Amino acid sequence: MIILKKLKIYNFLSHKNTDILFPENAQISIEGVSGSGKSSIIDAIIWCLFGKGRSDNRNLIRSGQKECIVALELTDDNTSYLIERKTTSAGKQTLEISLKKNDDEYSAIQKTGLKDHQMWIEKELLHSSYPLFINSIAYPQENTENFVRQTASKRKDLLLEIARTSDYDIYYNRAKDKLQSLQEHVMRLTTKAEMHEGIINDSSMENMDSSKLEEKKIQLNQAIKEIESDTQKLLKEREEYKSLSEKIDAIQHHIREKEENIEEQNSKIIIKQVRIETLSTIDISAIEKKLIELSSLKEELIKLEEIAQYNAERQKKLNIIINTKPSFFDYDTVISELNKKIISVINQENIPCPDGKHCSCFLKSFKERECEFTDQLGDIMKKQKKQEIEMDEYTKQLNSIEPERGDGSTIQKINEIKQRIQILSRAEIEKGEFESRSLVIDDLMHDVDEIKESIHKNKKNIQKYNEELVMLKNAISNIDITNIDNKKNEYERLTKKMNDDLSSCIKDLSFIEITKKNIEKSKNELLQIHEDVDRLNKEMKYISYIKDAFGSKGIKTILIDYLIPQLENSINDILEKLSDFRIKLETQKQTVDGESIIEGLFISIFNENGEEFDFSNYSGGQKLKISVAISEALASIQKIGFRIFDETFIGLDEASTDSFSEVMESLQSRFPQILCISHLRMIQDRFENKLIVTKNSQYSEAQLI
Repeated sequence: MIILKKLKIYNFLSHKNTDILFPENAQISIEGVSGSGKSSIIDAIIWCLFGKGRSDNRNLIRSGQKECIVALELTDDNTSYLIERKTTSAGKQTLEISLKKNDDEYSAIQKTGLKDHQMWIEKELLHSSYPLFINSIAYPQENTENFVRQTASKRKDLLLEIARTSDYDIYYNRAKDKLQSLQEHVMRLTTKAEMHEGIINDSSMENMDSSKLEEKKIQLNQAIKEIESDTQKLLKEREEYKSLSEKIDAIQHHIREKEENIEEQNSKIIIKQVRIETLSTIDISAIEKKLIELSSLKEELIKLEEIAQYNAERQKKLNIIINTKPSFFDYDTVISELNKKIISVINQENIPCPDGKHCSCFLKSFKERECEFTDQLGDIMKKQKKQEIEMDEYTKQLNSIEPERGDGSTIQKINEIKQRIQILSRAEIEKGEFESRSLVIDDLMHDVDEIKESIHKNKKNIQKYNEELVMLKNAISNIDITNIDNKKNEYERLTKKMNDDLSSCIKDLSFIEITKKNIEKSKNELLQIHEDVDRLNKEMKYISYIKDAFGSKGIKTILIDYLIPQLENSINDILEKLSDFRIKLETQKQTVDGESIIEGLFISIFNENGEEFDFSNYSGGQKLKISVAISEALASIQKIGFRIFDETFIGLDEASTDSFSEVMESLQSRFPQILCISHLRMIQDRFENKLIVTKNSQYSEAQLI
């Protein structure tokens, strides 16, 4: 059974920093003057649990502060729960929940978001929503959601909440969805069964005979093998023809190589013979003349190259000076224009002032213009002078360059001499050859003999190749390659046609085999489908029972019918101690016209004379007795071990107060913890433990005594 353990309030309403440790078995009277902050303690507990207070969350924050925090610790046997709720002046609210077993450390529950945490408190911890809590466990001041004032439908929902039927709708919807899913599955299976029946009943399957196709397949395979054998023979003949052709090509290639080699060697002989003749007829005097001319030309070439080198360096220096030539500006024109302007201004100085007098201000304007033009003329003349100095320096540098050497055709002469030297250089070689001509002639004649011997060998090889070539041509002439290719093409065409026929035959056989397997498979699957449909129909029948059980006419009705007599007896037992009233609870009521039935939880109240009156017809004290009796009855069938009363007994006469004192004493024997706020001494005296609440000028404080 859940009981209170500890409450910590920080900047909530009038409390700045209040800690309250609740004894496990203690009934506590919360006392203090009006406005001291007693109800704020009750509000803090309810707000921490449900996030609902007497006003907007931001108005719960103590004046001048930015946030408030309430932490509530609860215990249930060996498990402790710590709930901490915080809100800021910006309206942001957070909720943290931790739990621990025995003496372990607190650990946060695995939930995310404010909504999931709040749902856990209501569904998993308290098993109570806010409306049920304030109509059974707690009596806050000015409870606008009083159970009696709720609609019949809402009262019934609260009763079902106590019975913990909130999950029944989930089970109902799950059963409904499951039933729909099963129905759809049956429809799919039925469609699938019709498809398999169509495959089985297809008459075209009955006319399929695979024996003829098997016979045709054997014949085609035999014919293909025979054609392949003949094709292999043709391929061997064609390979032989190809081999002979390659040999003929190779021999012809060798013959061409030898013939080309002979031609090349004959050319070498001619060259060497010409060389021998040339060496034998060399004119040494002509060679000597050429050598003298060659020496003279080389000396002249050196002198000309020195002149060309000098001229190149001179041109390089000249180019550098030309690149530094200053830019020219026609300052004479500008000076002429300025002189004209100055003369014009001087001539205008004698013009009388427009007002008829020779005034100084008029003359001053001309003087200023004259000075302006004179200054400009001075600047221009300075720039002209600077330009003249730069041009004189440039001219001086140009004049410092020495004149070009030669007659201007030096490069042309150098090129002509080089060409002549190249021609005459052959004379040096000829002179060397002349000096060793005897040895060279002997070597050349020896080379000619060797070349002739090689030509003789090549001719013998060509004769041998020609004899072999004749034999190969005779052999290849016996092979009709055209006929071989025609037969090969015909065999390929026949092979392709037979393979196509064989593929078609195999395809038909495969189709027959697959069709037979499909028919057999369809029969097996159809049998399985019928079994599945029967199983699913049974499952749908059971799911339908479950759906009806969790529907509005099922377990909920049974629970309501079970709870109502107990609740009614409990309410009347409490009322018996407080008054002579009795109530009757019903779940159905006819409409005014008597034509239909309304579902809900209807409360009929009877006075001491057995007369039924509406709740609104009773006095405030009588209404309080009825409300308390109903709330206590609702609380008695819940598993929360504490009760909260906040000024519940206001407005009672002395006799009624005494009766309520007896009820309070009864409650103290049934609930481990009771928190009660009351200004009635008779009620206060029923409690041994006191929680004294005081308030200074700034905040409230509480002390348990």
